[in-house]
Amino acid sequence: MNDHQGILVPSSPLKKSVSESSGATAGLSSSVFPCVSPRTAGQASSGTLFQRAAEWLERAELVLVRARRLRAMLQERTAGEGLSEPELALLWACAASPPGGRGQRELAEFLAVSPAQISVLVERLDRAGLLQGRLAPGDRRRRLWEPTAAGTALWRSIAESFSDLELHREAA
Repeated sequence: MNDHQGILVPSSPLKKSVSESSGATAGLSSSVFPCVSPRTAGQASSGTLFQRAAEWLERAELVLVRARRLRAMLQERTAGEGLSEPELALLWACAASPPGGRGQRELAEFLAVSPAQISVLVERLDRAGLLQGRLAPGDRRRRLWEPTAAGTALWRSIAESFSDLELHREAA
């Protein structure tokens, strides 16, 4: 385990294989570094290319650890409100919308989900009193969605609970 600014993360098996082996490509499969063949890695025997790649992977590993921690904290916080992650994402997308709201197609594109998924989520949040829809000007078939006062208050409450979060430290 390594200590990166207060976060304990498992030591990278890649880093171990580099430091514990004599060959520059020991322990690597071509799927880890598809652009670095054993021949080119051997040519970089000074280790510069390989060291940079190992450092990049270590940084990526740290980002992933922090992202998992943040996601777990977010799930815990939203579950306490009876809200799923996708529902929170929709509430955020509506709160971040231009004045007047967004249609379901725009919300689906914004969140990179299917229109069918948005339809289900919108219906849930509408029933919960967190979203409100109104007819789009000039197109009576289309509804624009925005948070209700309760939806805005919930979104702000969740956002504020993360405002002072320091991701590089363990939660107490």
